[in-house]
Amino acid sequence: MNKRIFLILVLPLTFISSAFAQKDVENIPNFDSQRWHWGYYLGINHYDFKLTPNSKGMTDDGRLGVNTNTSLGFTVGLIGDIKLNDYFNFRFEPGLDISKRELVYDKEILEKYPHIPDPNYLSDTIRKINSTYVNLPFLLKFGGKRSHNIRPYLIGGVNLGLDLASNENSSTDNTSGEEGFRMTTMNISWQAGAGIDWYLPYFKFTTEVRGSFGVNNELVKDGTPPGATVTPWTDPIDKLQTRAVFFVLKFE
Repeated sequence: MNKRIFLILVLPLTFISSAFAQKDVENIPNFDSQRWHWGYYLGINHYDFKLTPNSKGMTDDGRLGVNTNTSLGFTVGLIGDIKLNDYFNFRFEPGLDISKRELVYDKEILEKYPHIPDPNYLSDTIRKINSTYVNLPFLLKFGGKRSHNIRPYLIGGVNLGLDLASNENSSTDNTSGEEGFRMTTMNISWQAGAGIDWYLPYFKFTTEVRGSFGVNNELVKDGTPPGATVTPWTDPIDKLQTRAVFFVLKFE
């Protein structure tokens, strides 16, 4: 994780800690006694890939011939919470994630495929992956003991993701240009994170950091049907699995 992502995730926690750690007045003391409640969240995401190459995806000197460029994206969603007991809650947090990633190919990898027009063209060395995920995470939240207006917790579970921009069934593939990289539409991941609940006078405010780890291979080979066409953009890769980090603010 680079310094920019680290600062974005950690500094807000520091400022919020000093701003909302009220020790004199216990706000909304009966909030956690509710059987169920609703809320919403928004935040930022940082999507990346765990990329598994095959022998064609490595350069002659042993370097990885396919790398990723990433950027920050936007996250928004709803919260449904059911209290199981004093420490455990079941959570359903459907959300929408917008992200952008790029696969960057080494010139040496492209030159292994003679039918590529010119590996020196930038359009041949980059493939853009724009994703719009509808995520359906089913989570178990373990809350620690409340101390005045602060309560730390751990959270984890399974997520079913639907990529609305996957292009999985597109009749074109990566030979037609840098846009429209094909990925699987349905994806499964497991998630784990931690956060702090801040009890304010009228609502509960939460800061959370969570990681998401894709289980299935999201790569769709070039050609129709998939794999019918050998190209340097999918042939050197065995697996693409999503890795993501989220920093979210929750309002309940």
